Amino acid sequence: MIAQCRWYNNVTNSLDTEGCTYVHTSQISNRYSCQCTHLTTFVVVDTALLTPVPQQPSGAPVSVIVISCVAAAALVGLIIAGIYMRNRRRAKRATAGMIPLTDMADSGNHGTEVLLDKA
Repeated sequence: MIAQCRWYNNVTNSLDTEGCTYVHTSQISNRYSCQCTHLTTFVVVDTALLTPVPQQPSGAPVSVIVISCVAAAALVGLIIAGIYMRNRRRAKRATAGMIPLTDMADSGNHGTEVLLDKA
């Protein structure tokens, strides 16, 4: 075992060795000790078993975020335009058989009967 004393450094968010040394006591009784120059929580690490941990990406690139926002805005715009066009077509169909009041006034029909269908 290649032992090393380490303590958790809150500033670097990693295990640090500064200020601590490993003191070999007894492998038979599984006792290990560290001497540190400061009060801390420490661990004894077998450095032969340590493997580098791959760094995780810090976040998505700005270009991906911008493209995603533009695509989402375009999709919302298409949905709103579709709803507007559908409502406009429905309103056009609903008023297709009606005669505007200006047509009735111009026709000279001032009676109580009104013909709603031009057909």
